[in-house]
Amino acid sequence: MKVLLTGAFGNIGSSALEELLSRGYQVTCFDVKTKENVKTARQFEAAADIVWGDLRNKRDIAAAVNRQEVVVHLAFVIPK
Repeated sequence: MKVLLTGAFGNIGSSALEELLSRGYQVTCFDVKTKENVKTARQFEAAADIVWGDLRNKRDIAAAVNRQEVVVHLAFVIPK
């Protein structure tokens, strides 16, 4: 099953990502490209597809959702 995981490289998202991969799901990770997220993503780049983008950008979301069967939405915007 093809799964889009938003917020894939945060604390909860990376735990969910590990679980989804261990169960054999084909995962596409969607997250904001920050130094910390890029560092976390390196450990998963061989096992999952990575799409960098912003939840507030409709084009980014549309591209990420394309051809997915399920969306696990764990991303959020932290107010400043």
